[in-house]
Amino acid sequence: MMSAGVGYSNHKARRPHFRVTTPQEDEHIRQAAEENPFTNAVAIRDELQLNVFNEAVWRRLHEGGTHHG
Repeated sequence: MMSAGVGYSNHKARRPHFRVTTPQEDEHIRQAAEENPFTNAVAIRDELQLNVFNEAVWRRLHEGGTHHG
């Protein structure tokens, strides 16, 4: 018998998420990171004046293989 909590999840299935950035914005995010490799997601978001959460920019950077804090 399994102990309580092992192998089980109480998390509900997540709903699909829509992308909050356009392909053009994604490209601008990647370009900004290439131009300044020591920047971070917050600075890129502010520079591009994107109305998204920092995490969205961070995800785009990681999707493109760029790892910024």
